[in-house]
Amino acid sequence: MVELGYTQAVDIKLIADSQDNRKGHYGEDNNIYLNDTNLNNTKDLATTLGHETSHAIDNQDPSINTNPQNNTSKADNEIYAQNYGDDFSDYVEFASENYGDGSLADTNNNNLGNTPAEIQRNQKLVDNNNQDYAKVDKSKGEDFLFITATAAAAAYAAFVGDGDPVDG
Repeated sequence: MVELGYTQAVDIKLIADSQDNRKGHYGEDNNIYLNDTNLNNTKDLATTLGHETSHAIDNQDPSINTNPQNNTSKADNEIYAQNYGDDFSDYVEFASENYGDGSLADTNNNNLGNTPAEIQRNQKLVDNNNQDYAKVDKSKGEDFLFITATAAAAAYAAFVGDGDPVDG
């Protein structure tokens, strides 16, 4: 297998924080946090996940925070992350509509499961993720604020496939 330079695993954690206006955040702990409270639909989820994945990829460069040239490109990185998120969600939408899964959901039902056991398990998971997120210094990460790779495909399948949330 040929490595492409991105070897560090990133966890995706679903949170529910109504006090935070972020849709997503890539944190200093190398986790992507998706705030289910602020995600309006599946396209929103895919856009946010793509955006934060772009930041995770940027962070693979060890000089990202120490190289003075990177300061001038932070705005460019943010534009790229926005474009990456938009393109990723367009791809997910196209794939869903053209390969038998139908249209993406246009609402978020915030469903934690279909049985009491699933709901209890997933609520505990979200609560634990919320605790992890509360410890993250938000000033050291990147986030997707607009309220209006394999892991990404797994997140998409989890939300669209059976309605269960992504479990970090």
